[in-house]
Amino acid sequence: MNRKQFFKIILWIIILLLFAVLLRSMNLSEIIDSLKSITLPLLLLLAGLQLLTQLLLNYQWCHIAGAMGLKAKFWKMFYINCKGTLTEAITPGAKVGGEVVRGYLFKSEFGCSTADAASLVAIQKIISVGSLILLNLIALLFLPASVSFLTPVLKIVLFLVMAAVLILFILLLFRPQILSDKLASYDFKRPILQKLQKGLIEFSEHAQKIRNGKTLLFQLALSVFIWALFPFKLAILAGRYQSGISPLAILGATLTAYFIAMIPVSPGGLGVFEVTLSSLLIMFGLTSEQAVITAVVFRFFTFWFVILYSLAVIFFYDVYHKIKKSRAEKKQSVSVQSVSDS
Repeated sequence: MNRKQFFKIILWIIILLLFAVLLRSMNLSEIIDSLKSITLPLLLLLAGLQLLTQLLLNYQWCHIAGAMGLKAKFWKMFYINCKGTLTEAITPGAKVGGEVVRGYLFKSEFGCSTADAASLVAIQKIISVGSLILLNLIALLFLPASVSFLTPVLKIVLFLVMAAVLILFILLLFRPQILSDKLASYDFKRPILQKLQKGLIEFSEHAQKIRNGKTLLFQLALSVFIWALFPFKLAILAGRYQSGISPLAILGATLTAYFIAMIPVSPGGLGVFEVTLSSLLIMFGLTSEQAVITAVVFRFFTFWFVILYSLAVIFFYDVYHKIKKSRAEKKQSVSVQSVSDS
């Protein structure tokens, strides 16, 4: 058994123990009462906010692609992102599978090179994850003292790790030529290293385009806003049960749950996310029943609802293009027939 497998087993044991504690402390009648407070207007609001989140995320992809000089139509990009979302749902943890699918589809649908597609994926991920880390740093610095598990030592360790990753991302966006120039000075013999060298040099060129004008600042602001929508949705749900919860505590709980769910343990972080978020919400004063209901409803709209409409988008997009292709072929056939008759 390697370290990775050992770590997964330990994490699963912790998650199952937390889940057992939650189940033991829950009361069926209180669960029903908690569910009754989830009204139809609230569900529609959450659905609308999630659709807004996905549309803004899709716009971000299109805007970055446009800044790189790629022609990316909005609805085709939306279709690609829906396929990436489905792949992420069945891929354990860190969403690598979804990005591979996106990169492949960018290349085939937009007619760009592998390096262009890889740069687009890399730049969007750096901006998105970098914004997530920035929000986590803010939450970590200002979280209330009621979050007892965050000891001073753990806070310092988390702060240093996140700050180091954020600095790396800043260097990749603002000074990628440092790495690319260094690699360009080497004469690699292996084809895979040559491709990596070429890809990093092209990434540096694309990053330069993103930094021109106000593109990068706009993208960073947009990414922070997109991530901020997630704790906002959680605050709406949790606020129905417990008023006065610190917005930074909600922010920290949401982003912590997402970070832990990125660990490749289960497809889409299922189970890991819900138990982690429920445990954190209990620390903020919610009952076990309220915490579980909040986590499950929140997860439905941010995960299952996204999968359902992604399936619908892919289905209707494929049907539309098949009909369009069939009509074009039929029209061409009629045109050829009329020419031959004449």
